[in-house]
Amino acid sequence: MNIWFISDCHFGHYNIIQYCNRPYTNTEDMDKDIIQKWNETVKPDDIVWFLGDFAFFRRNPTGYEYMEKLAKSLHGKINFVIGNHDRRISKDVKFWYRFGFNKVYDLPVVFMDNYILSHKPLIESEAFNFGTYKNIHGHIHNNCPEFNISSKSFNVSIEVLDYRPISFEEIVDKIKCYTKEEEND
Repeated sequence: MNIWFISDCHFGHYNIIQYCNRPYTNTEDMDKDIIQKWNETVKPDDIVWFLGDFAFFRRNPTGYEYMEKLAKSLHGKINFVIGNHDRRISKDVKFWYRFGFNKVYDLPVVFMDNYILSHKPLIESEAFNFGTYKNIHGHIHNNCPEFNISSKSFNVSIEVLDYRPISFEEIVDKIKCYTKEEEND
């Protein structure tokens, strides 16, 4: 069993193709390609942490059916952290369980005693000191390269991951490498 991370699929969201310069001409091709890459990467019993902004759909029976079909077509047991666009559909954690997610969270989650999982990046400041915590997040897509990786954070937005989940081990290794480079500067 592996642990994977990803965020910001925005299934069914046509405008995200243009906003983030995604290599697709329509949402059908985008959704199909993301599902294929996800399922090539993740095994059915693996754990996936999805860090928000899953899909855009109409709040009606057809939209709900599409969302359920999408969620159930993806391999892995998906732990879902609600993102800002997901909140537009519903802020209610119970609502999201209907699509088959393993666990659903409406707040950041402490993971493996050393990581904080959130949709939006948490910025270290005088008000909040990360200490030994590192933040795995999404939300920024490919719009802020300076926030993709640091010694304290890692961006798992789909555009910076070649549209497929990334393993927890790879995230840890990349943060360690970045930290070593930072120390050598």
